[in-house]
Amino acid sequence: MERHHLDITGKTIRLMDLRPGERVLDLGCGAGWATRLLARLVAEGPEGFGQVIGLDVSDEMIRRSRQASKDFDNILYVWGSAQQIPWEENFFDKVLSVESFYYYADQDRALWDRTLVADGQALVRRCLRHNRPGPYQLQAAINAVHSDASSAAATDWLQIVQLYDQLLALSPGPVVALNRAVAVAEIEGPAA
Repeated sequence: MERHHLDITGKTIRLMDLRPGERVLDLGCGAGWATRLLARLVAEGPEGFGQVIGLDVSDEMIRRSRQASKDFDNILYVWGSAQQIPWEENFFDKVLSVESFYYYADQDRALWDRTLVADGQALVRRCLRHNRPGPYQLQAAINAVHSDASSAAATDWLQIVQLYDQLLALSPGPVVALNRAVAVAEIEGPAA
């Protein structure tokens, strides 16, 4: 994950203007690579000793993060979700959520690594040529349609709905149904 997200994460961290002594939340920390990067940047300074909290819904990711971060005194990993952050409001000075970069409608797509996007789209096309799409290939195809659009408004939502129809047939579930409903609402409006 780190290799694929390092460029956009680095640009974002520079924009965050992190300072030693700040408290930072890494929301959806995964294996903790960005948490460790943040911890180095907010370590001891004139404002005190900075702390980074890595929050994730996966017990396994929390375990891996803790294992890989044993040498850091200013990191704490906890299980939790964005809906229930176990700290008081305004506790954190800054928040980073690396995975969320790819889901914001108004994100700056100019920050995307177009070479990686093109490589990913080519890989999806090669897989789909076999005409045996599985759930992962369909999810990748949905992401390829998103990444092909110059903006969220320019997204081919009809194609995304069609791909979700195929995904529902292969791998039905509430998340897939919800994502399909969102795509339908993008075409027909929120009342759909």
